[in-house]
Amino acid sequence: MNVEAFPRSLKNKIIEKVKSNKLTIIVGPTGCGKSSIVPQLLLDGFGCPILCTQPRRLAVVAVSNHVAQQRGTVVGEEVGYHVGQDRVANRQTGLLFATAGILLEELKNNGLQALTKFKVVIIDECHERSIESDLCLTIIKEFMMASPRCNLRLILMSATFNHSKYTSFFRKVPGCDYVDTITIQTANAIDMFYSRVQTFYLESIYKMLPYNEEVDDYCTDMKADPMHELKSNGSGKLLSSNLLEVIALLADHLHIEEPMDKIFLIFAPTYRREYC
Repeated sequence: MNVEAFPRSLKNKIIEKVKSNKLTIIVGPTGCGKSSIVPQLLLDGFGCPILCTQPRRLAVVAVSNHVAQQRGTVVGEEVGYHVGQDRVANRQTGLLFATAGILLEELKNNGLQALTKFKVVIIDECHERSIESDLCLTIIKEFMMASPRCNLRLILMSATFNHSKYTSFFRKVPGCDYVDTITIQTANAIDMFYSRVQTFYLESIYKMLPYNEEVDDYCTDMKADPMHELKSNGSGKLLSSNLLEVIALLADHLHIEEPMDKIFLIFAPTYRREYC
């Protein structure tokens, strides 16, 4: 979905609510345009700079490239990103995508100036909590309480949202007594697409692919211990070589067997952090 396909009434509603509220919550299912369209609407409606954080580095790079392509520019000009030591942006960049860790580092180094330079700060995928994102929200809250006249606008976005948890967290912040929640629905075409989605698990994939010793060994290990993938490389933060081989074989198979207009997603085991 691109900006032109986004309903005009919804565009106006988002701009209106964000202008009149210090905190706005946006909820919508995958594919509705939260991560790519909403930041563009705010850039066009508020001007620059806009900051949008993502929970993972891969998402930061992917979304920034997608948005830059939609706006007919190259990454690093109007749209940029910052992950780790890799900053692809300049002084004219109006929409910057970054990880919560980058924002936290900016807050540590530059204090509140790290926030005041942005007109809008978007925390995307709030349900994917991390130590960095939680600390960012805590610091932003303290800043908004200490500077009640600040013009900063904060947007929290997620596909699944514990509304009461976040509204209660910001309740004592001036201007956040009432929090607007905007729900973005997918277009009919996207809803129809979802109704045709087929889900295949590891056992089905095993039967789908031609016999391969690595695939066979991997499936055997995973059946014996579903946590095998998370334990196999120590930290659980990297995908094992066997799993990467399975993914490569599956991608090759789907590329050959499926029509070119088909879309497929491969979900792999990853590590998780536990919170008290």
